[in-house]
Amino acid sequence: VPGFVVDGELYWGQDRLDVVERALGGKPPALVPGRPEECLPVVDLWFDYSSPFAYLGVQRARALFGSSLRLRPMLLGAVFKMVEAPNVPFFAMNEAKRSWVTRDLYRQAADAGMDFSWPEGFPFRTVLPLRMTLLALEHDLVLAEQFIALVFDFLWQQGGAPEDREALVRLANEAGLDGEQVLAEANSDMSKKRLRDATSEAVAAGVFGAPTLVVHGQGGPMLFWGNDRLGLALDAARRSGARSQRP
Repeated sequence: VPGFVVDGELYWGQDRLDVVERALGGKPPALVPGRPEECLPVVDLWFDYSSPFAYLGVQRARALFGSSLRLRPMLLGAVFKMVEAPNVPFFAMNEAKRSWVTRDLYRQAADAGMDFSWPEGFPFRTVLPLRMTLLALEHDLVLAEQFIALVFDFLWQQGGAPEDREALVRLANEAGLDGEQVLAEANSDMSKKRLRDATSEAVAAGVFGAPTLVVHGQGGPMLFWGNDRLGLALDAARRSGARSQRP
């Protein structure tokens, strides 16, 4: 609860009221992206390629937060283990909830203008692309963000496999990176440690799922979980930015 049924279609949760309004023929206000002149604080977005919610959230967040957004890879399965959550929460849901979540993912993707296809290989083992991403972020932020977008599309639009080394090298090259070098470095002990450290940092920040946004505002970090909390995170960032500009 609360659940709403419009023309036989179920909408679950008070955070779906805007979707209910659209289903009834209304036009709820859309999220307005941040403007370059806005002074937004740094916003960390913790993600793993294994999450369909992160796939939807990362692209939308990039459009909303712009240069204030800092993409932070983590190993979600390790996070779940550290916080004692089910390894694949989607499979731990009851059948009715799992069916609704699947339909809602497709609906959210359509609303965002994004292609989405549930992959046959789910759940994913994303260790390798995550290590490559951490290396890319250290090398070049812009190229790394391009790589992240390409990997997400490869997995959640094209049905690719995250352990496909040849594909990952190709995607890294398309992003402007040296794919062979990044792949080679991703297998080093240092890269493995980097991912472990990043995951531990996420849990220390209070992260327990993906995507999670941490707004580093004036009153301290504020955590928002889920791609359906982007609006709340943006409001919090704007309020903090406005306060920081006051004399």
